Amino acid sequence: MGAADLDFVLHTGDVVYQMYNDADAFESYANKWYLPLAPVLKRMPVYPVIGNHDIEQSTLFEDLPFYFRAFPAFPDPRFEDSTYGGLNQWYAFAYGDIQFLMLDTQVFFSHGGRPEQEQWMADRLADDRFRATIPVSHVPPTSFGRYEEGTSPVSSWLLPWQEARVPLTLHGHDHNYERVTINGITYIISGGGSASLYPQTEDMPEGGVFIQQSHWV
Repeated sequence: MGAADLDFVLHTGDVVYQMYNDADAFESYANKWYLPLAPVLKRMPVYPVIGNHDIEQSTLFEDLPFYFRAFPAFPDPRFEDSTYGGLNQWYAFAYGDIQFLMLDTQVFFSHGGRPEQEQWMADRLADDRFRATIPVSHVPPTSFGRYEEGTSPVSSWLLPWQEARVPLTLHGHDHNYERVTINGITYIISGGGSASLYPQTEDMPEGGVFIQQSHWV
C-alpha cells in the first residue's frame, strides 16, 4: 500500500485486534498499527471507522477505548462538528466533490447515539455541495459470508442510501472480499486484513463476487 499511488486510505474497522494478548493498549497499537502501517502513515492520511473489536473490554485505557485516544475528533471547515459525547464516533470528510461518511455501526449493538447519527447522516446525504456520497462502516448492511444473519440491523440504512446520491459503500467485519450491486448501489466488503478468513455462506446475486483471500482494495 505504501508503494502504491494512493491519496488516502479508508480502514473499515477492527483497527487493532486481540488486544488482550498484549501488555497494554500502547503496546497493541505500537505493534499492530503504528509499526506495520508506518510506510502508509508516513505518506498519507488513514481514515478509520469503529469496529466491534475496537471497543471491547481489553481496549480500555482509563475507562475509554483506546481507539478514541488514537483517533480524536479533527476539525474540517466544510462540516459542522460531529462529535457525540465528546467522542469521534462518526465523522465526514470530503475529497473534491465527493463526501465520505465514516459511520459507527456499534450504535445498533452497544453504543449510544443511533438517532443522533441517523439525523446527522440524513443531513449529510441531503448536502447538495457534493456530486456523490460514499458511506463507510464496519458492519455491512448485507453480506453473503459468515455474518449474513448479523447484518440485519444495519440494513435500515439501505433505503436512505438508495434515495440519495450514493453509488458505492464500503464495509468490513466479514473476513473476505465481497462485491454486489443492488438497486444501483455497489456494496463492497473488504475484510481481508485478518489472520483468519471466512467462507461464503449464501449464494451471491448474478454478477456478485466473493473471494476468500487476504487483500486490500
